[in-house]
Amino acid sequence: MSDIKYRIRRALLLAASEYNVASLEYVIKHPFIINLNADIEIIRMEWFKLIKYDYLIPIVGYNDAVKLAKEQVEAIERTKLPVRDEFLFGPEAANLG
Repeated sequence: MSDIKYRIRRALLLAASEYNVASLEYVIKHPFIINLNADIEIIRMEWFKLIKYDYLIPIVGYNDAVKLAKEQVEAIERTKLPVRDEFLFGPEAANLG
């Protein structure tokens, strides 16, 4: 599962970036996620890790609603990819430029 967890994390962020307010219920139906053909429980687990580590920010007053962290929004707008760090790209993140 080593590579798939990074792909899931990036796909979740990219899918969430297409919504002003995202929830797992909507994001999980996005083609970025469907095309991974990954186990739903692994996807769910990675979603909550993204929240835990502040890649996705819960919106107070809305159940299950999140928004992308500001640095993720900026990176996706600039490069069409999330921030290139080890949590999202694995150990080779430093070599991605």
